[in-house]
Amino acid sequence: MKIVSNSTPVITLAKLNALDLLAEYTVYVPSGVREEVLAKECAEKDRIIHFLRQKNVHIITPTEKHPTSTILGKGEMDTIHLAKEQKISIVLMDDRRAKSHAKLHGLVTRGTIWIILQAYRRKRINRQKAKKYMYRLSETGFYIGEEFLMRILEEIDT
Repeated sequence: MKIVSNSTPVITLAKLNALDLLAEYTVYVPSGVREEVLAKECAEKDRIIHFLRQKNVHIITPTEKHPTSTILGKGEMDTIHLAKEQKISIVLMDDRRAKSHAKLHGLVTRGTIWIILQAYRRKRINRQKAKKYMYRLSETGFYIGEEFLMRILEEIDT
């Protein structure tokens, strides 16, 4: 399955030490997103560099110049435009506004939580690890409401 990823899922999965969950996907990363994730000084930078060098990861510069947005960042805009250019219907992003914008462009949006749940459903990780990742999301700076977290944990337990 091909997906185009924005920076937040890559950074969040790196903080969880879970970038390997993306190994089953062909991941397209806009060059602007690559620059964005490498510009941040973080303890996980080596993990991110290693991830970006994987055979299933393709760094591509969108050819179409798009107008700047006061609502979305450059990486989010690049993610949407690269998906459209490459005719890839799924974008990986966590920002609510960016997801809404992507949907307006006819794209299917998925996020970090979806990646973790898919890995669990496909038996790439066990129940304990899936729950551990969900609990640790808030430690990474990822916002997840308590009620939503409880629903996800219930889904994992069933």
